[in-house]
Amino acid sequence: MIYVLGEAATSEYEAAIELKNLILKTWPAIEQSAQHLVWIIAGAKCHGQPKRDIDVLLLANFSESLTYTPFLPFSVYGQLESPSEVHIKSFCAAIEVKDHSPEKVRFEGTNVKVYYRDGWKDVTEQNHQQKYSVKNYIEHHGYVSPWVTSFIWLRNVPTVDLPAPPHNILGSNLTWDRFLNVMGQLSPPKKEYGQWILSSASLSSVVTRAAELFTKPLVPTKLDRRRMELASQRSTDNETLINALGNKMTILRGRGGTGKTMRLLQVAKQLYDEQNARILILTYNRALVADIRRLLTFMGVDNDIVERSIQIQTVHSFFYVILQALGIIQSGEMSFLDRYDQFKDEALEYFNSGALTPGDIEALLQSSKCDFSWDYIFVDEGQDWPINEQDLLLHLYPYDHFLIADGIDQLTRTLHPANWGDRSRAVSTLYLPLKTCLRMKAGLVRFVSSFAADLGIVQSNWQANTEIPGGRIIIIEGDYFSNRNLHDSLLTYNQSTGNQPVDTLFCLSPHLASLSVDQKIPLSLAGQNFKEWGYQIWDGAIADIRESYPTDTEQIRIVQYDSCRGLEGWVVVNLDFDGFYNHKLEKYQSIPMTGKKPLRNNAEEAHLYASRWSLIPLNRAMDTLVIQISKRPTPISRALRKAAETFPDMVEWHIFS
Repeated sequence: MIYVLGEAATSEYEAAIELKNLILKTWPAIEQSAQHLVWIIAGAKCHGQPKRDIDVLLLANFSESLTYTPFLPFSVYGQLESPSEVHIKSFCAAIEVKDHSPEKVRFEGTNVKVYYRDGWKDVTEQNHQQKYSVKNYIEHHGYVSPWVTSFIWLRNVPTVDLPAPPHNILGSNLTWDRFLNVMGQLSPPKKEYGQWILSSASLSSVVTRAAELFTKPLVPTKLDRRRMELASQRSTDNETLINALGNKMTILRGRGGTGKTMRLLQVAKQLYDEQNARILILTYNRALVADIRRLLTFMGVDNDIVERSIQIQTVHSFFYVILQALGIIQSGEMSFLDRYDQFKDEALEYFNSGALTPGDIEALLQSSKCDFSWDYIFVDEGQDWPINEQDLLLHLYPYDHFLIADGIDQLTRTLHPANWGDRSRAVSTLYLPLKTCLRMKAGLVRFVSSFAADLGIVQSNWQANTEIPGGRIIIIEGDYFSNRNLHDSLLTYNQSTGNQPVDTLFCLSPHLASLSVDQKIPLSLAGQNFKEWGYQIWDGAIADIRESYPTDTEQIRIVQYDSCRGLEGWVVVNLDFDGFYNHKLEKYQSIPMTGKKPLRNNAEEAHLYASRWSLIPLNRAMDTLVIQISKRPTPISRALRKAAETFPDMVEWHIFS
């Protein structure tokens, strides 16, 4: 049996159909044979991986009756082999399809580059990364990955014009026999019991599970659809921002929940649709990167090296590639994070000393291997950027190419807010203030404002949206996991409002984010509890998981407090909330000093720092906010008690053992 899946009327689907016809021309019997299973997936998605899109993913299990005759010898332990036949059991191939004309394709050895409007792009490097995207995506779901072979299919370049083999390039006059021969050179067969066998996995079930994973659809929830609609909205304010870009640095200013990140996405989507623009969004939060990638997947926004795309990256991953391209660090630099500030300062010295000319910078941005050629740079949480990162970015791109979201006093990495207007030396800067909280129901905004005021933080310029009244607050003293009934009731309530488990968000302190033991897949202590209760989870409290995003609506989301900024949920549960406050009090001492004023022994400054951090998870809920604290008296418990007394009609207070 042979299955072709994907969106019809696309070039990828057309290539998938051509591949199917090539297979059937050689092996017509497999079309109706249950002994052979072939899946050809056009536009396969490796959700959460840096290279998400695979043009054509080919997975196959064959009976041992199928063979091919090698006319291209393959190497085994340095010895060239050309047996009379090779038996085929299974394979997994990630195929990058290019329809460029021959004059827009060039070869550097066996590397393939293709021309787009902004220069030559390295297809070989991208295809190499896609191979690992497939592997990592499968393993992330707890499965063994088959061996993945990567191919580049140039459908308008004849085979005779390709470099001399071996290589992974396929030409326009492709036959199935040639495909198998190239596969044999790239992933050489092994000799077993006197027969040569081409196989990507020891068991056929490995390939079958992978096929099931890639053919399972990613389904948007009610809240996903709402966010998609919001991201596609047009407004007068957005037009103002778009008109300013290219002339001014533009800055959005607002507190939590006022729609800064969504406004970035709205403007990015409009530029993507109307100007074929390429937009890079930078943030510090890996969980937010995963969340936005998930949303862009639903919206059908490409993240390939095509002429237009919207990509989101962490600041650290972006500067890692920049510093590598500048020759300051080498690939695989193990001390990157430990010496991050040192490396950035070295890069700035290159610019400030004149060692890098404008021409050098232009060549860097047009680099085909490291893609820096963005039309616009959107900066999330711009208030939290240190000066050396601001300066580096402004050396690379003109100031009028930036749209910056400024969360005012939501500081987590520094003690003093960034001033982009001063750093850019811009002729003019456009500020757009955002005052109304669009995420949270009005009652939640009022409760959080009261809580913040009692901690000494005045939430000026932060207004409740009277068009979405209501809101529910549940405060728990004691162990959340001692009473499963409340947890079950929260999930039942979430479902009754038309939402899915993935629309809930659980935020953890470092204590609850500690790794559980004896698990095949890493889980946090909280995640282990939820799993034992029978719930599916996406445990973003674990670093490796945070690179991906939920792929099942039945998964409840778990993140650490440090990674919750920018995220949201219909129901949000903040566990060990006062423990998180205490953790930030301790962390305050390790923040790099900025300015001349000594702060290290100032208890009030430490309290304000930890309090500002505590407001970030309180701004994540749309409808229901659950806060779990210990029974010991703390500034957090006192402020919560006072806010609960101020709004008794919307607050439930439970005491657990």
